[in-house]
Amino acid sequence: MSFQCCPFIPDTKENIQYMCGGSLINDRYVLTAAHCEKPKTSERVTLKIVRLGEVDLDKQIDCDESKGLNRCAGPVIDIPIEKVISHQQYGALLKNDIALLRLKSRVQTFTDQIKPICLPFGVTITGNEEIVYEVAGWGKTDTWDNEGSRILQHVQIRSQTLDYCNDQYSKSKDVWPIDATQLCVGADMGKDSCYGDSGGPLMDWKPSNELNKTIVVQVGIVSFGTVFCADKYTPAVYTRVTAYLDWILANIEP
Repeated sequence: MSFQCCPFIPDTKENIQYMCGGSLINDRYVLTAAHCEKPKTSERVTLKIVRLGEVDLDKQIDCDESKGLNRCAGPVIDIPIEKVISHQQYGALLKNDIALLRLKSRVQTFTDQIKPICLPFGVTITGNEEIVYEVAGWGKTDTWDNEGSRILQHVQIRSQTLDYCNDQYSKSKDVWPIDATQLCVGADMGKDSCYGDSGGPLMDWKPSNELNKTIVVQVGIVSFGTVFCADKYTPAVYTRVTAYLDWILANIEP
């Protein structure tokens, strides 16, 4: 359900770097953060490739050998990006930090490792609920990590109210105020998203129509946080997906 997004850093060797995360939402589109294309308002990178089905960056085939089992996923799939659709009002105060990546070709087959995540249609989120969410990505595991994790990480983190979040960010002219299009999650020592997790999914579990089953729903997109990740008092800020469902539908083509 996650991918690694490849900003293209132009030089004589045409190096490609994996720098962001995101989530497959159907067979043609990936949801991510607008700042993955525009890290600062004065610069832009070229997003070239989406990688699907990745877990361990150092292995061609990912296998789970826990509990005496040997379960292996299929090979990763790299698909070129046809078009990047960043929110037209992204920029000031890091608001509207959302983008869609249209893939050059459709995902032909869904598997346990490559399948769309559910969007939160019919889900009500005000930003003031007390909920434990989960975030996943290949970002740094601590502030001083130079490269980030080589293996997909995930952690459960608590939501915080918008009032609490605004108290923490009120001295930052670059991002304040935090509003109802955003979510604040974290403020637990050692548990947080970090550099390199940008664009990745903040997830919740909801009951499905099938008896005794749940579905994974994406409620947020990793947007920004403090200079020091996993700060005890300051949560990270996520784009609230429920605020942009109409935008997503309006910008998806067949």
